Amino acid sequence: MTMRLRARDPWLLSLVCAFLPATIITTLVVGLRVFRGYPIVDMARDPNYTMHVPLYTGFMSNAGVLLWWAGAVIAIFSFVVQTSRGRRDGTAMFLLAMGALTTALVLDDFYMFHDGYLGGRLGISERYALFVYAVSLLSIIGFFWDTILDSNYVILAGSLLCFAASVVIDKYFEDVLPARHLFEDGSKLFGISAWTYYLFTVSRHMLTPVHVP
Repeated sequence: MTMRLRARDPWLLSLVCAFLPATIITTLVVGLRVFRGYPIVDMARDPNYTMHVPLYTGFMSNAGVLLWWAGAVIAIFSFVVQTSRGRRDGTAMFLLAMGALTTALVLDDFYMFHDGYLGGRLGISERYALFVYAVSLLSIIGFFWDTILDSNYVILAGSLLCFAASVVIDKYFEDVLPARHLFEDGSKLFGISAWTYYLFTVSRHMLTPVHVP
């Protein structure tokens, strides 16, 4: 038996949604060229190609960004699916909050907002950005405490420990550890991996129907 899939959204709305992200990004690029004078070629092409650096440059960092995005997409998509079923429960809202926070983290990580823009351009210490992220996460944990207790929270705890280790190594062991970046960025990568898998497990348990005998 073959299942037929068909789009239920109006075709015009589907086209708008399909091309909206690319339209926003292209408009932003044109705006930065017109108002800030940034070369379009620098914004359009791959950084490794533009800067003529080896292809392996940023390999670990880019892998972390991909894992971040996977977690964000899993969480937000699961929220959308659960909402479409008319079941916007606590777990769905928890995934929405975690998906939003993960999106902010990956955008910051990929475009280096708190390292480059806030610190380099505005002179704002990265401690403030870390403080905002910490408060946001603690707020989510406090608000959805019962939901977290019903999940495999050990994975989330392990993820947070890895992130804490990365920060500690960066602040206090920069000139002590050999191959410091392996430990600092490696701890961060392990944290991202556990974070994404945690969101996957929460999403899977939420979307998997429970069969009551």
